[in-house]
Amino acid sequence: GNGKDVKPVSQEDIINKYQPQFNYLQNTALSHLDTLYSAAVQEYQQSKKSGTLKRSEIVQKYIQAATMLEGSVDSQFYNTLNAMKSDLIANNLATDIIGQTEAAYEKTKANRRSQLLSKISK
Repeated sequence: GNGKDVKPVSQEDIINKYQPQFNYLQNTALSHLDTLYSAAVQEYQQSKKSGTLKRSEIVQKYIQAATMLEGSVDSQFYNTLNAMKSDLIANNLATDIIGQTEAAYEKTKANRRSQLLSKISK
């Protein structure tokens, strides 16, 4: 041996490879939701002032926008997730992290969403 043993790829190597992408997508999703939320609150307050408040319409409108936005971020997220899964399988590694990553992502989005909605419902 010339001391150049190829180290097998570990699960950690693969996670480190994809983590920045997941973080980026999650931050993108959250910042978009925040932007939408700010717009919703602004519209909410304006319509309240002018006496034309239709809360359910505003909520509906922004939930729709959030869902569309989420859809585009989601498709990127799941593309990345599938690529990571293929990498794990190709290296004969456990894929349990895939489910964990997905669950964490969905949970983060759901939490942020209910936070935002609770603020518009006051």
